[in-house]
Amino acid sequence: MADTPDVAERLTPQQVIAQALLRFASEGGFDETELAEKTALDVADDVAHALQAAGHKIITGEVPAEIRLLTAVRAAVDNSGIRHVHLARTIGLTTKHLSALLTGKTPLSISWAEQIVAACGLSLDIRVGSEMEAPDA
Repeated sequence: MADTPDVAERLTPQQVIAQALLRFASEGGFDETELAEKTALDVADDVAHALQAAGHKIITGEVPAEIRLLTAVRAAVDNSGIRHVHLARTIGLTTKHLSALLTGKTPLSISWAEQIVAACGLSLDIRVGSEMEAPDA
C-alpha cells in the first residue's frame, strides 16, 4: 500500500485512532509501567502520526484565525437550525456559494461572516489582544 492511500482506501479519523490504539495495545503498550511513562501528549502524537500516515491533514500549533472564524460561523449555522437554502436566499447568495464559504473552498471574509451569523440571529465579536478573556456577562 502506498504512503498516502487513495480516497477510496482512506480511513475515517475514528478508524485511524482505533487502529493506533489497537496497535499500541498489541505492542504491550498497556503494561502499567509503560503506560505510566506514556503521557497523554505521547498518545496524541502517536494518533496524529497515524492520521497523517492515513492521508489526513493535521493542523499543528496554534489554529489560524481563518480556521477559528470558519469554525465559529459553521457552528452558528449548525446551531441555528436554518436550512442552507433559506440562509443563502436571506443573505443574497446561491447555495453553492454559501456551501463553498462554509467548507472553506472559498475564503470567508469578515463581511460574509458577519452577514451569515446575523442571519442566524447572532453577532460576530472580534477581539484583538495578547490574552483572550471571557466576555463580560
